[in-house]
Amino acid sequence: MFFVPSLQHMAYSTIAVALCNQTDMKAPFNELKTFHIDPYPKGLSDIIFGIVERAKQKINVLRIAEKLKPDLIIVLKSTVLQIFKWFRDHSDILEPDFDDRSSFYWKSKGTIGRVKTAEALAGREEAPLAMRLKFAMCYCLDKDALGLQTMAAMRMRLKFANWIYLEEDVLRLQRRCLPRMLLIRAELRYLNCTDWMRDWRKRLCLPRMDEKDLEVVFASRYAAETFLGLAALQLSSTHGELTAEIYVETGLGVLTWVTGHS
Repeated sequence: MFFVPSLQHMAYSTIAVALCNQTDMKAPFNELKTFHIDPYPKGLSDIIFGIVERAKQKINVLRIAEKLKPDLIIVLKSTVLQIFKWFRDHSDILEPDFDDRSSFYWKSKGTIGRVKTAEALAGREEAPLAMRLKFAMCYCLDKDALGLQTMAAMRMRLKFANWIYLEEDVLRLQRRCLPRMLLIRAELRYLNCTDWMRDWRKRLCLPRMDEKDLEVVFASRYAAETFLGLAALQLSSTHGELTAEIYVETGLGVLTWVTGHS
């Protein structure tokens, strides 16, 4: 059953978001952004408590009925936790000093719409190019990803090129990856997603594969290397302005994929 927010709840959420977006809240939220490792480190609850207390002081001076303030504070706490979870889940993409809050797309029920938020961040010209490109790739925003790729200097593209070590973690794969990946056989453990967000490169490539390509990948002794090769060749053939190169460090299992102008 879907949650349908009341008008009162939507009003509370609007106020809570406005309070969290105020200029003097930037520093505590930037501090919150650094606490993204699971399990939660010591001191996290103090930071969240400090943010909530600062926002509660702002609520106390608002011209609203006293009987409404307790419910508003409850929604405020939920809003702060939503922001923290978004920070935590995107920790490998975010730049610590960049203020992301104004790009959040808030749904009426008080949660962050992640795809629309990613689209907004990928399109923000004042945002760091590295972060914009990662968001575009992670959320399969093809147009943004290809446009930003051509803007990136070779030094930056090389920095983006590191792929994860080959490991097996099927449960995490099943929990975190795209629905497209869940339809594929368990052999995807060879293309393991050790962490959902750290795997932003494969998320762009995998939906481009058809069943024939996947059969070739899993028939190979070196499934991940074959996957990368097919993905890069497909990108280079689809987008003539791009040149795809594959670098495989044999023995280490470290894979590198670079796309860019030759």
